[in-house]
Amino acid sequence: MNQRGFRRLGGLAVTAVAFALGGCGGAVTPAGRSEAREPCADRNPLRNVYFGDLHVHTAYSFDAYVFDVRVTPEQAYRFARGEPVELPPLDAQGRGTQRVRIDRPLDFAAVTDHSEFLGEVESCTVPGAPGFDSASCAPFRSGGNTGQNLLGTILTQEEPRRLEDVCGTDSESCRRAAGEVWGRIVAAAEAAYDRSPACSFTTFVAYEYTGNPKVSTNHRNMIFRTASVPFPISYMEEPTALGLWRALRATCIDADPECDVLAIPHNPNQSNGNMFFPEYPGATTPEEQRGQARLRGALEPLVEIYQHKGDSECLNGISGIVGEPDELCDFEKLRQPPLQDCGDGTGRGGVSNSGCVSRLDYARGFLLAGLQEYERLGVNPYRLGFIAGTDTHNGTPGATGEDRFAGHRGGVDDTPEKRLVGGGFRSGIAFSPGGWRLYGRRRIRGTASLRLSSGGRRTEPAGPASPFGFSAVGTSTPRFAETPTLSRGRMRLARPWAGFCRRGPTRLRCRSSPLPPCAIRARRSGRAPCCSASRLSRAGGAAGSPT
Repeated sequence: MNQRGFRRLGGLAVTAVAFALGGCGGAVTPAGRSEAREPCADRNPLRNVYFGDLHVHTAYSFDAYVFDVRVTPEQAYRFARGEPVELPPLDAQGRGTQRVRIDRPLDFAAVTDHSEFLGEVESCTVPGAPGFDSASCAPFRSGGNTGQNLLGTILTQEEPRRLEDVCGTDSESCRRAAGEVWGRIVAAAEAAYDRSPACSFTTFVAYEYTGNPKVSTNHRNMIFRTASVPFPISYMEEPTALGLWRALRATCIDADPECDVLAIPHNPNQSNGNMFFPEYPGATTPEEQRGQARLRGALEPLVEIYQHKGDSECLNGISGIVGEPDELCDFEKLRQPPLQDCGDGTGRGGVSNSGCVSRLDYARGFLLAGLQEYERLGVNPYRLGFIAGTDTHNGTPGATGEDRFAGHRGGVDDTPEKRLVGGGFRSGIAFSPGGWRLYGRRRIRGTASLRLSSGGRRTEPAGPASPFGFSAVGTSTPRFAETPTLSRGRMRLARPWAGFCRRGPTRLRCRSSPLPPCAIRARRSGRAPCCSASRLSRAGGAAGSPT
């Protein structure tokens, strides 16, 4: 298997691998460094835990701008590092009047603005730009649901078309405008990335691919390894998931040796079974199906399991799920009973929280489907780990503190009263502070992703492989470490400790119930911030998630 045989998983999402690959052995090939730079000063062989947010929208996203959000990617990265930003309501000069600041700076972040309408937003909001005076731009600038629906409805079309009066007959003006915006997004990520030995903050060039065919969610965040990136792919050019994967391979992986990317789907809980329905368009033989399954598995090793539109782990009462009902699978669900079951089929309408609900909308269902495909094809397209994010549309990565929560999207949910009724747009559950998750009867914070080595984007040769599925002992951050090949019969879901690592004022402290022996010794001696992955594994469980 060559180096790209499996897509390289970053330490940015160790939470995922802890659950999905906790019991797997095998050697792991670390990703190589992608640039020459000074090594990070903090090189902890016991590994560190870092916190960040990989799902963030700013004013460049159409559905943020129309709700008066004016935060730019540059400001979003500064917010992640502890600086304040101003949110709506806007004053007479169009500036935010509500100042917010995160209570604790993040270690890494990615701005993931929608790729679909970067050019349209620029054209409609910059006086003198081509299309600014068009009939379509006026209602967009009026904002609110009117402005959102003007563009959002295009994403439900199976053959989407750009607005001709804004973009021209050949859409070239919007493409040029999108290129300028994309350049600013890349530049913002590069400017915020700390390449000094302090390695205090890591950024990732990123965007979101947003399609809603059948009015069902088909969204994915593209997280790039370096700043050597192609022009963003959007639903307008590639309206199918297979088309997206093939385009990513053609424009990034095969086109540029410095380009590498992860596609991370999110909110399958709004997909009516469509996002993870096992299908292989155009494949007429098992070998062609295996090829598509390998492509998907290589590009999509993770799924965003929780954010402000609810969790995608489980739901009771759906057909085809093994085992007894789990009381946690009834907790704060976006969709409430009575519900129509999709059965073995799919539905439509999930974006508006309607239509049938499928077992494939939830991890416990699509992981089973992956094992079934493995039995049939010898390839598992859904060998997935889990991460979580905020999906904030305020440009405020990681802002989930309940005592200072300013909402997710401008004036829609900026007060507790609006959140209780959904701001006239969604339910109060949807507009809770995203990223909170109950697992093992303890509250853990899913907003933060986890990485297991210190500082920076790039990786150096690492130490022994951990049971999490990648080499976690390195001299710099394993941003895209490669997952191991799994032998038949070796894969199993690890049972995580009902505990977590909590970052104290100066170090990490182990908290677990019951505590594994290595954690007890660490706590008594005050030596190690947390147990190593291998010792936790031998103690009988996988490492917990961060809080």
